[in-house]
Amino acid sequence: MVYTRIVIICLLIIAVHLLDNDLERTPVMGFLTWERFRCNVDCTKSPNDCISENLFISITDAMISQGLRDAGYNYICLDDCWFANTRNKSTGELMPNATRFPSGIKYLADYVHERQMKFGIYEDFGSKTCAGYPGSLNHLKLDANTFAKWNVDLLKFDGCNVNLDLMNTGYPEMSLYLQASGRKMIFACSWPDYLRIAKKDVRYEKVAYYCNHFRNYNDIQDTWDSVINIIDFFGDNSEEFRQIHGPGHFFDPDMILAGNSGTTEDQQKIQFVMWCMMSAPLLLSNDPRNISKTALDLITNPSLISINQDICGHFPYRIQSGNNQIWVKFLCNNQYSGSYAIVYFSQNTTNNTFAFSLEKLKIFGSNYSTYMIFDVFSRSKVTEYPVTTSYVLKATLSSFDLRLYFVKLY
Repeated sequence: MVYTRIVIICLLIIAVHLLDNDLERTPVMGFLTWERFRCNVDCTKSPNDCISENLFISITDAMISQGLRDAGYNYICLDDCWFANTRNKSTGELMPNATRFPSGIKYLADYVHERQMKFGIYEDFGSKTCAGYPGSLNHLKLDANTFAKWNVDLLKFDGCNVNLDLMNTGYPEMSLYLQASGRKMIFACSWPDYLRIAKKDVRYEKVAYYCNHFRNYNDIQDTWDSVINIIDFFGDNSEEFRQIHGPGHFFDPDMILAGNSGTTEDQQKIQFVMWCMMSAPLLLSNDPRNISKTALDLITNPSLISINQDICGHFPYRIQSGNNQIWVKFLCNNQYSGSYAIVYFSQNTTNNTFAFSLEKLKIFGSNYSTYMIFDVFSRSKVTEYPVTTSYVLKATLSSFDLRLYFVKLY
């Protein structure tokens, strides 16, 4: 027992230098079942929407036919409730529900891979998942190897039903087992969120050593209150998060709602733009088999995706909070390389005037001669002028309105 603990401690120390698994250099894009389909396991009442092999295959096909795969959404991920109620009695391995997943999990992974996409799955560090299915506690190595055998590309690792004091060693241990499994898998952790809820200290530097992206705030709900609460949380902590966030280790504010019914189209636009600004994972949780053209155009907008997928992965600055917010992000390698993205958005019901100089927006052009300002959604140039001239960027917004600009320096 002492020897085993020494080996684990040594591995954890070494892992600080081994973490870089060369995965998720830009935020992952794809689909995740939870927000839209939850834990619906009643395939009698909901044959097309229950968590099942049929749902997963139809979603995969729709991601292709709707152009989402070609837009970059190439991860198709199962969340909770895919499991059988018990492990395999002879091997101890996890098993899928045989009725809802008759062909097995590897069949689904192969189906996805044959269509040039990647496959993600869910598990939990605890004795049971949040929905009560078998968890990974005391089975970490076995489960990592099982996922590798099934050709999994991403593991979402939740944190229900476990002593929180075990997380600071258990999540790193699972990270090491995944790296040793022989298959590269993105490791998506819920570790910091559970510590935050319990008001325990969160060492984000350590989390970033072991996890490719990580949840650290409340689950998103299909409401505006949930969306703005998440945006405000990340804004309130942006100075701290900016020191950690970047290629290979991104904060995850949770799933994309565009195409669902709980928020308006304008609110969905604000959410998607802000997730792009935050270099957040873009995991859709809608129904791509039945999605509006407005929502589809939004989530496949190449200019927005380029902001999200910028290779530097910077976290933005929040310049102004409250009902009328302003955020700025530096971009180093997209179609407007060497530029800034600026977002103005409003929640107020009356007209709202924004007027900020570029200096107040933390945009300085001393090493350049010219600014060019481009309105992304109207696809028009706002102005172009010498950097020696002070310029105030103005906009008047209605309720739940948004402006997105690129400022190019050259």
